Amino acid sequence: MSQLTTLQDIYAQLNNIQSILCQGIGTGSAPTRLLTEVVLDEQLYNISTLEFENPDDNQDITDLQGEINKIVNASFKLAKDERLATDSQVANGQGVLIPTPKGTPIALIPKLLNTLRNFELPSTLLGELILSFLKEILIEHIKRKLDEKTGKYSDSQNVQVAKLIAIPSTAKAIAIRATGLPAFLSKRFAPQNEDLSAANNAPVSTEKFILDALGSCQIGSSFVGDEPDKAIFWGQEIKIEFDRQLIFLEKPEFVNARRWAYLRSTQENTLSFKFIQDV
Repeated sequence: MSQLTTLQDIYAQLNNIQSILCQGIGTGSAPTRLLTEVVLDEQLYNISTLEFENPDDNQDITDLQGEINKIVNASFKLAKDERLATDSQVANGQGVLIPTPKGTPIALIPKLLNTLRNFELPSTLLGELILSFLKEILIEHIKRKLDEKTGKYSDSQNVQVAKLIAIPSTAKAIAIRATGLPAFLSKRFAPQNEDLSAANNAPVSTEKFILDALGSCQIGSSFVGDEPDKAIFWGQEIKIEFDRQLIFLEKPEFVNARRWAYLRSTQENTLSFKFIQDV
């Protein structure tokens, strides 16, 4: 998701919550206090239903309690919808992993609300405090989406002997494959009892090719403009020593900078590459 789209989503969702808040939470100012010891429900992705002290059955307090609980439920639903892919999960009664708010900003709501339990306040003020807690925490919860990124590989390209490549502005790394290699290429000795079980049967190659290795990669930069400004200047040469080698790319500091890669293969038609980019 692009940053612009994410920002638009955040403001739209906060505006939806704001519209709920603006509908009013009751005009009564009868004194009340929060009775509930608020607990986070990890499996329901919510908190305890809030109950306010109301010995005289004041209708304003009753209405306030109902509206606040509706807004709490809407807030936690929004927080669940806008969780990160890396947020925690918990096993339910059937052993199925489900999302949990534990470890996220919205999980702070019970602690914040419990600080109000010892105070008798005008009902309207209590409602406004709870809503302010919810709004500020929701903003922090959803803002995390700005930093959430999903990666993808570009289409694979082959290198016959050597190739100059214009690096896309969104590329974060170059992923290099080496296939069809002759048997005489020098490799370091494989370790005894190599434990690769953490990969869960995914393809893993730890072989390192030595001496002249498999080829080399140089990263260069130029500026968009007239000669000689757009001439390419090269950084240090990087040896390609692994099948499935990653070369991470620095982000350009200048908006008019263009990045280049020069890949050279020691064995004809053995190298290919893909770019790793943000989705």
